[in-house]
Amino acid sequence: MATTGTADENWTPDGLAGHLREVSLARVVSRADGDGLAAAAILGRALAARNIPRHLSLSPTAADATTRLSESSTAVTLGFPVGEHVCDADAAALCAYEVARELGTDPDPGLAIAGAVAAGTEPQGPALDAASERGLTNRPGLAIPTTDPAVGLAHTGLVHADFSGSVEAARDFLAPLDLPAELDPDANERLASAVALAATDTARPDRATRAIEAAIAPRSSPTDLETVEGYGDVLNASAAMAPGRALAALLGTPELPTLRTLWEQYGTALHRAVDDLAPAEGPVAMGTVEAIPPRDVARLGRDFQVDADRLYVAGPGAITLASSEVDARERLEIEFPEAAITGTDRLATVRTETDLETVLTEVEPDR
Repeated sequence: MATTGTADENWTPDGLAGHLREVSLARVVSRADGDGLAAAAILGRALAARNIPRHLSLSPTAADATTRLSESSTAVTLGFPVGEHVCDADAAALCAYEVARELGTDPDPGLAIAGAVAAGTEPQGPALDAASERGLTNRPGLAIPTTDPAVGLAHTGLVHADFSGSVEAARDFLAPLDLPAELDPDANERLASAVALAATDTARPDRATRAIEAAIAPRSSPTDLETVEGYGDVLNASAAMAPGRALAALLGTPELPTLRTLWEQYGTALHRAVDDLAPAEGPVAMGTVEAIPPRDVARLGRDFQVDADRLYVAGPGAITLASSEVDARERLEIEFPEAAITGTDRLATVRTETDLETVLTEVEPDR
């Protein structure tokens, strides 16, 4: 069972479910990423099924979530270790799934495990068990949310290569493979091998080789989005592109056309931004992006495009550091408070309007 809690008190899924049954209005604040999006949708559906009045919102940082929590002493937070009623497991979607079950509903295990994958967490527990019963299996091929490999290669946020960002370029890449219309296991194996070879032909093949593992040999999804990893990619893209619209889509029906559209729009913008990153001239590189958040641009840039130890990307109201070492959060904490930073020790983002050059003066004085 996923555990939940704060420094003062542990909340189990049944405890949170009991709390939600008693409130006059369930205010849910979830992290604004793929995992948090899935968690908010799962819990929102469960509350609707139990006719519990609710207000759902997505928050980019713990600091922002704390501000929203001040409006209600009974709010539940998903994915943040703040507040009195916390669902702060490694994957908020897995915890929300268990809470939804405790509320007596039948939550979607495919959405829950996709949320876990979006969080970088291995699916486990009741959600994984339920998904396995509905047909979850390992298979060869690409971790994409569509049966069209050209569309998948063009828009996936899991890999960047010459075919990325353009369906036409992806079709040109696929043409020599002479793949059948319906991919069998052998065709999927050939496709994955070709993509891996193309994506690792970079200045730093060691990084690309590690990163490409997330894009191949996926698990089939018990949903219409083909693979669990592809669904997780869709969730992350939708949360980055238009979190409110994505949440509304997941709470309504049908949700998949909206999510696919957001994923395609985001993938196109993402790969264009990665292509625009300048070559590195030392251990520290920097870039800017205007249309989308900087996180995935920095991640793909570090793994597939820019030969630098640390890549800083500034975007709308945020700066992301993608590092080849485990020092991303530590470096950003030189200039910013811990509560303003999200992410991992290799990929960390801070919400700020500070100019990137000003930040680098403090964080990278020797560059």
